[in-house]
Amino acid sequence: PFKVSGILKPTHTPIDKTLIVTLHAMAAIHDDSHKHFMFIPQQHNVHHEDGEHQDENHENEHNEREESHGDEHHEHENTQNSASTFKENLSHKVAKKLKILPEKISAVYVGMDSKSAIFNIQRKINSNTQEPLSAIIPALAVQDLWNFFEIVQITLNIISILVVFIGLLGMLSLILMGVQNRKKEMAILRSIGATPFDIAKLIVGEAAIVCGVSIGFGVVLLYVVLFICSQPLYDTYGFYLELQFLSLQEFAILALIECSAIIISFIPAYQIYKQSLIDGMNRHI
Repeated sequence: PFKVSGILKPTHTPIDKTLIVTLHAMAAIHDDSHKHFMFIPQQHNVHHEDGEHQDENHENEHNEREESHGDEHHEHENTQNSASTFKENLSHKVAKKLKILPEKISAVYVGMDSKSAIFNIQRKINSNTQEPLSAIIPALAVQDLWNFFEIVQITLNIISILVVFIGLLGMLSLILMGVQNRKKEMAILRSIGATPFDIAKLIVGEAAIVCGVSIGFGVVLLYVVLFICSQPLYDTYGFYLELQFLSLQEFAILALIECSAIIISFIPAYQIYKQSLIDGMNRHI
């Protein structure tokens, strides 16, 4: 068995899930040569048993059977202890004593001091004809993977746009229904001196406030879900969700949604503006 001697600082990558051992230890895990050494205690045991039988026969000639049985039991117990100790220590010492090294290494992680030499080294390794080697840059490999799933990303973006559009239509329908049910309130506002333009501004302001509160609630809910689910996802699947502040692009998207809500609110605002003008003209007539 292995004993963990230290824990490295977390990198929030799948490397945190690895158990790092030496090549000698890895070779000892996969090598079967230690099975031959398991027979050494057995051969040693047989040797002692043969010697014990010879001693027993010799003691039979001298009529000392009792002492022979006592010596046999003592030697047999020592042999078992020796075999047990040998088996326990063999797994720890076989790689170091025998200096076993793996014949093949499937992958090697290489760090470069100079970033400009990465592509040069990669080209030399990939063009090597003596060994079937392949050099892969992790960042580019991940980028290729995301490019492969670009269709999925585009689909998710389209779904997000549709969700925002449906949400704006729902808000528009609610405002229109509210305008039809608040004609008396609008008449009271007109009676106290509010102009049609003031009433239209109230409708636009209401839409802006509703959309702004919805955006704020959604952002807060997003961070709460990320905070709660980041550690379980990392412990279970090794997938780390880092809590980052909103980028400029994300702020631009949220601002675009807010502006869209304000623009859509012009429709009910225009209707209430016309209705207020008609009511004012009827009152003067």
